[in-house]
Amino acid sequence: MNLGLGLTKHIPLFVYCFFVIILLITLFRNEAFGLYFLVFLIPLQNLMYKLYQYPFGKDIIDVLLLAIMIGYYLRKRNEGQTIIHLRSLNMAIVILLLVTYSGLWVGSFKLGLPYPTSLENPNFLQWKNYAILPLLYFITLYVVRDRKQMLVIIWLMMISLLLMDNNFYHNFRYFEADHFSDKLRLTGTFT
Repeated sequence: MNLGLGLTKHIPLFVYCFFVIILLITLFRNEAFGLYFLVFLIPLQNLMYKLYQYPFGKDIIDVLLLAIMIGYYLRKRNEGQTIIHLRSLNMAIVILLLVTYSGLWVGSFKLGLPYPTSLENPNFLQWKNYAILPLLYFITLYVVRDRKQMLVIIWLMMISLLLMDNNFYHNFRYFEADHFSDKLRLTGTFT
């Protein structure tokens, strides 16, 4: 992420420290802050790759999702409210996730592969990454309570998109776009 301020090398450390603060706020205060951070960070894959050098850097999304779910559960349990309301669309998504996960088990039995229960299993990792989007839907559905929170999410998405556009512009501004080139092997959101 290059903003032209000379701070590019310090941004990953700042984001990681901010992640730790957001993680604590999400667990103990308000799970919406974790969702805000997640919505902002997911599109910025070029920044995510730079966070891999820090502890749990590769798993920031997973850790935040887990923290949001734990924070939500703890707050709803303390308030004495129902934790999950399943409607027809929600049931369809849950059934889809159950069917795809059971497909992992069937494939493991028929092909003699390891059971899809550990994070070392590459098939389970692929399914987990597939399940993040429906899980993000449920988290947004249950965490966002009012119009103001939805507007915050929309603004964060727009800012993230502007940062992606800025990164794209800085990476490709000197390349010719009228023919193929192997020099365009860059990392980030648009690769």
